[in-house]
Amino acid sequence: AKPEYMPLLLAVATRAPFGNSTSSMANTIIVNGPIRKEIGMNAGTNAMGPYNDANSVVGRFFMLISRTAGDYKNNVNAWESLGNNLQYNSMTIAENEEMLPEGWEPLHVQMGFKPTDSVVSIGTGWTYISSLGEVQPAYPAHMLIADYIRSLSSLGSAATIFVDPTVAGLLKDVQGFQTKRDFSKWLSGKVEKTVA
Repeated sequence: AKPEYMPLLLAVATRAPFGNSTSSMANTIIVNGPIRKEIGMNAGTNAMGPYNDANSVVGRFFMLISRTAGDYKNNVNAWESLGNNLQYNSMTIAENEEMLPEGWEPLHVQMGFKPTDSVVSIGTGWTYISSLGEVQPAYPAHMLIADYIRSLSSLGSAATIFVDPTVAGLLKDVQGFQTKRDFSKWLSGKVEKTVA
């Protein structure tokens, strides 16, 4: 870790230890604001990949501080049946704020922070679905995303959706979702699960 990473690492440490469960949990770390560029985080091509030191170090630090601060030990207080490979360094990303379509606010602004604030958001999840379908006019992105969300459990589920900036542009310019909130509202009314 480079010295300039310390403000972000200290912020991440306040959220440790990460969640623990009998299922296969993992975490995501989303970084917004100026700190992304100050420490050289990758928000562009391969944003979720392992090829950027800042992204990788921050994610790995969260696992290490969680393991030490949480004193997690297998079969003692870490009971996950299969575990999750994403726990090695979480899914650590910097939101590509500059490429958001006009009207689409960055996550931290949606949560009430100023655009100039540096903010880290940490979430816990159980399932990761990577969309392999081709985005095309015959089967638009919002329909494909809704189909994937239907595959989640209906028991207390929620979803965090990460989209490529080009897909976000299609959602706004072609499908007419002027804000992230518009898209979220459409999904909440479209995706239903039966009790069965």
